[in-house]
Amino acid sequence: DSVSNLTGLAYAIAGNSLAQRMFSPFEKTLTTVLYHRFFFGDEAKSHARERLRRQLDWLRRTYSPLTLDQYQQAIAVGELPPRSLLVTADDAMVDLLEVHDEFREFAVPLTVYVCAGWTAQASELEADGLLARVVTTIEWYAGPVTTLQVGSESRVILLGRAHRNSTIDQLLASREYYAPHLEEILDRIRQTAGATRASTICSWAELESLRERGVQFGSHSVSHIRLAPASDVRLNFEITEAKRLIDRKIAQCSSFAYPFGIDGTCDERTTTVLKAAGMTTAFMTNPGFASKDTSYFHLPRFALPERHMTQAEYRGRVRGGGVALRMLKNTLSPKRLSR
Repeated sequence: DSVSNLTGLAYAIAGNSLAQRMFSPFEKTLTTVLYHRFFFGDEAKSHARERLRRQLDWLRRTYSPLTLDQYQQAIAVGELPPRSLLVTADDAMVDLLEVHDEFREFAVPLTVYVCAGWTAQASELEADGLLARVVTTIEWYAGPVTTLQVGSESRVILLGRAHRNSTIDQLLASREYYAPHLEEILDRIRQTAGATRASTICSWAELESLRERGVQFGSHSVSHIRLAPASDVRLNFEITEAKRLIDRKIAQCSSFAYPFGIDGTCDERTTTVLKAAGMTTAFMTNPGFASKDTSYFHLPRFALPERHMTQAEYRGRVRGGGVALRMLKNTLSPKRLSR
């Protein structure tokens, strides 16, 4: 149809150097790029690395890449360098261990937003962070509906998709009661549901090694949930516990990336908790450029698809093809066309 046919056109136009300033207002704005993975399917890793090298070479020549610290210092004084660029990666996937050297070689700083519960699952079992590990395991539990009786009072814990929010709220509201039984709960869940996603996520030790090589870090919550619908006790835990763990295990953390990051995943309540926790910036996944007038708690990012793409498509996405495409879709939407 007419809308889908415009997709390729939007990225082609935005990727054209003659249209650069139309879709990427370089002066005094921030362009933020979001990666998740770097390797896709059965593609040879050497091909993926070469594609990333082409991307990084273009970014280095076209923009002024910043570290997260440099960006936060710039907005503190109200002055962004021209053509500012921030490159981010969400979830701390193990792909990072094989590509971080490319970012260093091309002098493009990288900021990784860590889902603390997933990283806890990928790390050695220890008391500090055990509650985050349990909460994340229950949140992403995919086994059959199961009833656990816990502690001297035989309190009932229900596992299952329909029960996960109420069960986690129950744990958080009575964390002192459940604290001595967290390892037991984990063991019983493992017996029912099997392995977790740990093999795809970096451990705390691996993230520390990346920090030593110049990678910077922010928070991506504890268990990767949509924050706006969460209860008060869950919202506070997802934000404050993730920050506490990252502060302790890697480095001081003052930036946040909303899980999912689309409209409806955050609200005034989330912003209030983020500020109280000491966060100064928070990123969405809505495409766009950030200026000095953009809310520091609703910063846009250009999220890259989790598949290989041509250099032309990559440039088009980073230069704002998604913004152009959204405008075109809105213009040609059935509601508008029927007026």
